[in-house]
Amino acid sequence: MNAMFTVALITLWAVTHDNFGYVEAEARVCYFGNPIQPGTDNQNWMKAVFEEIRQRCPKGEKHTKNAQCSGIYPLGIEDGSIPDERLTASSSPDYRPATHARLNNPDSYWRPDSDGPDNWIEVDLTGTEAVVSGIITQGSNYEPVKDAYYMSQYKVAYQTYSPPSDGYQYVKDSNGATQIFEGNSNAATPVENRFDSGVLVAKLRIVPVTWRGHACLRFELLGCRLK
Repeated sequence: MNAMFTVALITLWAVTHDNFGYVEAEARVCYFGNPIQPGTDNQNWMKAVFEEIRQRCPKGEKHTKNAQCSGIYPLGIEDGSIPDERLTASSSPDYRPATHARLNNPDSYWRPDSDGPDNWIEVDLTGTEAVVSGIITQGSNYEPVKDAYYMSQYKVAYQTYSPPSDGYQYVKDSNGATQIFEGNSNAATPVENRFDSGVLVAKLRIVPVTWRGHACLRFELLGCRLK
């Protein structure tokens, strides 16, 4: 009983209190919940904790603070396994919606209605237990000005999966400052950026910082799923 309780607390700390909400890109989680609050029914809370541990980490599997997934891979923007309804944006013309922002899309891309610092494109990963560890970006594929439209720098904002959050926080660099990622220098060549640590997210936004022509984007997320 005490050993299982220790695992629950260690796993919780690793997921919710690691630097800036990060987890290792190859983390494995046995329990997602919050610590018990004052006045809570201890017995019912413990039952819920142990049931989740049994389901996520069956007996005989190794439980460690920094347990790891098998590897980092595309999470499904390009191949469509992340469906259209999970892609949204701050704005876009009807002919350049967020759903056109899939990496290597030969026919279109996303762009905002007008360029500015408040634009974003978002992926809803709620319920997928996805750890995002990096992003691949491309610009537009508009033939008359093919290399004129792309995002040269961007930030990444996210909402946490557990505990749930309404606000957004930014991916940080090793010094704790908001990370500014270097994006594309032309529209066609994919550019990959990795985070210092994977981020367990419910929703993730790419926020343009600088761009050429327009802040046009096609992209893929890299990471793994914890289940």
